[in-house]
Amino acid sequence: MTRFLTATALTLTACLSPLTVLANDTSEATETAAATSIHPLDVRLSPEQVRADIALAHNAYEDIHPGYKRFTDKAVLDAAWTNIIEQAERQNGLSAGEFYLALSETLALIRCDHTKAELSQSLKETRKTDPTYLPLSWDMVEGRAILTQDAAEGLKAGDEILSVDGRTITEMADALYKYIPFDGYNDHIRDTGIASSSEFMGGAVDHFGSILWDAPAMANLTIARPDGSQVGVTLDRVNYSEWLALQAAPPRLNFSDAVSLETIGERAAILNVDTFVNYRTPVDPYDIYDPIFEILKSEGRDQLILDLRRNGGGSNDAANALLSYFIDSPQRLTTAELFATNDHSAYEDYIQTWNKRAINPPRIAFKKRDDGYLSLRTSLSDSMDRIKPSKFGFDGKLIILTNRTNSSGSTNIIAALDHLRDVTLIGEKTGGNPTGATAGTIFFLTLPESGFVLRIPIVRAEINSGDRPDGVGLVPDIFAPDTVESVRAGTDPALEAALALFEG
Repeated sequence: MTRFLTATALTLTACLSPLTVLANDTSEATETAAATSIHPLDVRLSPEQVRADIALAHNAYEDIHPGYKRFTDKAVLDAAWTNIIEQAERQNGLSAGEFYLALSETLALIRCDHTKAELSQSLKETRKTDPTYLPLSWDMVEGRAILTQDAAEGLKAGDEILSVDGRTITEMADALYKYIPFDGYNDHIRDTGIASSSEFMGGAVDHFGSILWDAPAMANLTIARPDGSQVGVTLDRVNYSEWLALQAAPPRLNFSDAVSLETIGERAAILNVDTFVNYRTPVDPYDIYDPIFEILKSEGRDQLILDLRRNGGGSNDAANALLSYFIDSPQRLTTAELFATNDHSAYEDYIQTWNKRAINPPRIAFKKRDDGYLSLRTSLSDSMDRIKPSKFGFDGKLIILTNRTNSSGSTNIIAALDHLRDVTLIGEKTGGNPTGATAGTIFFLTLPESGFVLRIPIVRAEINSGDRPDGVGLVPDIFAPDTVESVRAGTDPALEAALALFEG
């Protein structure tokens, strides 16, 4: 049961879009577009409008965000905000598209995966009708764009996209990286957002690329076949809804549907937990986990692969409950929740959030630390509860499969398990921050002149993960990444490496 300012989610993944409709798109820029039939991306913001929105955003992030200066010097961030204003003054204003890109680039400098700019509501609506998306399902593997399912014009899964409209994939990725947020120093995870993302309306190529470059109705692609031959293909671009329908492997959106067990032989099993998101269709996590671990215990299975490779994070309750099956004494997963301020009065007219109590919290709920942070009292958040060992606890051989898409809550529990018991990590270096993400409750700050909505996480968690460098993903004990060859062959290097460690 939530008691006060509980961090409802350690990461928010795809759940945020329904919340942002709380920020009504009633900006002057939007009204201008409606009156003149100008495309929302082309609406012009005056230097004065840009200056007003930037002043609000700059002050709000500096005051509220507890990780604002965690990985980037304040001087660098100050200069980035100023550069947007100077760009508007040089150009006698900015288009909405130019302003959105500038905001996204600046927020990415904070190096926080939960900090980003959302499209205004009018731009979201145009994405549902404008054909700006490649009609393909693909992924970046070893820096190459590989199709993950068959497509029109004879394209096959395993084919490689070399270029789009005359731009190579490498050129496009290099231009788009600066808009993709990530935690700390985990630059290696940026490729995961190039092709597709649950955090934006499509991956960076479609979400940012269609603003940065022209996206004509027909896309001209150069394709390389696995045999090395090349072919030119012209495809009709599609809108966002059509693009979603084409994706090969839609993510598990709810924890209740994302947990499965596969037994192997007489002693081993694979437990898949594809998300911790438990706030859309909430369930008691123990109702999901208990039957699984009861099977493992009753059947005497002492070797387990915990596959978290599709898990970006989610709700604290689902992560905390999972920890209970792998510990032999009470433990906290989250040891502290830190805030930059508890005074948000200057921003109340612009902020929306699902936890209204977070906007005006009682001062008595916090203790001031020597480092300047406000620490929420442990008794006021169920995220910091001591987790009791489960009666169905597993004390056998534990292998965890990892990859670059691990972030926030999934990285935190992997780090805690790696600290609290003997475990073997196999796969790729993770994203996220093993010492604790800046996430929890998110404020949605609406910029009144442009209508863009900015996410400001207000909680910096400290995780029970031992002495680790801040902002650096977890390095697996056995490196076994996907390769172009393995994707084309349909093999799974990490799972194969894990199975090779099983006994009997």
